[in-house]
Formats: sequence, structure tokens, C-alpha cells
Amino acid sequence: RSLLEAAEARLRDAHEEELNRPGVRLARIRVRQRLADLAFGHLGLQVAEDWLRLAQRDIESELQVTSTAAQSQARLRLALNWSKLGKVQQARGRQGSAVEAFERSIEILRQLRDSKESTVSVAEGELWLSLATSSVELGVSYLSHPESVADEARGVALLSDSLELYRQAGSEDYHHGLAADAQLYL
Repeated sequence: RSLLEAAEARLRDAHEEELNRPGVRLARIRVRQRLADLAFGHLGLQVAEDWLRLAQRDIESELQVTSTAAQSQARLRLALNWSKLGKVQQARGRQGSAVEAFERSIEILRQLRDSKESTVSVAEGELWLSLATSSVELGVSYLSHPESVADEARGVALLSDSLELYRQAGSEDYHHGLAADAQLYL
């Protein structure tokens, strides 16, 4: 936590010229998203949401960059931000908002997957892992609070898709563990 807070303190006051250098704003986004993860588990939902809001502002700025690589990375971060926001909304009992956030995350990740330009600038394993994780989150949401038989079917389809996506993400024990966890819901 202290390492993240120190990095945030250094990046918080960065001037616009510094933030426009390749990778600097993305580093600040990553730090803020990690701080949101930490806050989610240990400091409270509002603190997590505040970090995500700060990351969102930086993502919007980064999306203005004309470099395809920078835009693809920013779009990946945007998808991750939506996924993390979905978890916060879910923890608050706001199921509709959580589903909407997870759906937005998946939509962006699928666009990245299908884009020829982004395959150069976004590591495939990271993309598959993010898409698989967001698919599990949305699938579990549909299965936990189905409003119709169609929701249940969507949940099962998303979880089934996630198993293949985890396989594509990598063959490490970590990937196998995530796939096994998703399998528990089927």
C-alpha cells in the first residue's frame, strides 16, 4: 500500500507536459486502479469509487492521444475501470448498475479483441484474461439475480465462454485456478 501511495504522490502533481510523455499517464491510471482494488478490500467502497473516478479522468485524457498504441492501452484501462466499478456497485447491492458496468467492460474488450490495431499494443494474454474475468463477473451476476430464463442462459453462456478465454490467456496455474473457479458456477 505504501508503495502505491508513494507512486500516486509522485504522479498526482505531474504537470500536463509530463503526463503527455508516453506511459506516464497510463502509469498513474494503473496506480489509481490498484489503489481502488486495495480500497475495495480494506478501506471502503467510497474510497474505491473515488480512486476509480480519478482514474476515469486520466483515461478520458489518454483517449485523446492520437497514438493507436496509447489509445488501445487506454481503452483496456477503461474496460478495467468499468469492471472494477461493477464490483463496487455489486457490493453496494446495485445489481442493475453492476450489470451495466460489466456489460460496458465486455463491450470494450470485445472491440479491442476484434481490432487489428490493438493486437499490436495490447498483450493478448492480458486481453483474454480481462475478457474472461469480466465475463465471469457478468455471468455470475446474471445467475445470482436472474430476471428471466434468458438471463440464466446468458449467465451460463458467459461462464462457458470464460473457460475458453482463460485457456487462451495462458497455461499457468493461475489461469487454471480462475477457470476452475468459473466452472463452479456452471
